[in-house]
Amino acid sequence: MDDSLSYESFYQGAKKAAHKAMDDQGRAEYDEFALYAGVAVEELAKATLAAKNPVYVADIRNGSADMVLHLGGHIQLDEEKVRTVGATEAIKRLRKIGVLKDDTDLDLLIEMRNGAAHAAPDSTLAKGMISPLARTIETLLSDLSRPLDDFWGRWTKAVKDAVDEQRDAVFQDVCCKPCRPPGCRASCAACPNRSWGRAPGSKAGRSWCQPP
Repeated sequence: MDDSLSYESFYQGAKKAAHKAMDDQGRAEYDEFALYAGVAVEELAKATLAAKNPVYVADIRNGSADMVLHLGGHIQLDEEKVRTVGATEAIKRLRKIGVLKDDTDLDLLIEMRNGAAHAAPDSTLAKGMISPLARTIETLLSDLSRPLDDFWGRWTKAVKDAVDEQRDAVFQDVCCKPCRPPGCRASCAACPNRSWGRAPGSKAGRSWCQPP
């Protein structure tokens, strides 16, 4: 079987794409970030499937079992006939065997990745996709028993901090809405009706508003 279809090859491809995604995130090139984040998820999803059984990445078309037999090492296909599953199908298979759970944010990331190859996605929306990227990568690495810092390398802390920052922003938005009067433009920090505490689960030390 071609080494490019091995678990390790998919893993290294995911790692390379994830680092490219973070480079683009840091440059505020969010359309490119969405593209490479989706590639990273797809490649690591395939690595997870291949680690369980190489034939799990086979793309079965027109009812033909040739790709399954090729991945099983029983026949040899020409390179142009070799097909593996795409991101959507890989995620679907991992959900079916209980590795991944339903996640609408992840589904949106993959949709944006597919769209980024043809047209630029909404930048604000793409910027927020770091959470489903990091969450999915962590789940798949756990299933593979691979350390998080080995995958993310120099980006390990930045990824964790970015996820914490987005979590805090969600908490602050949710907590402020119930008490904010119509037309109020004051920041949550300036609101006299709020006390402050650290967002649950936050490691970044930022604050969130809560009822006094």
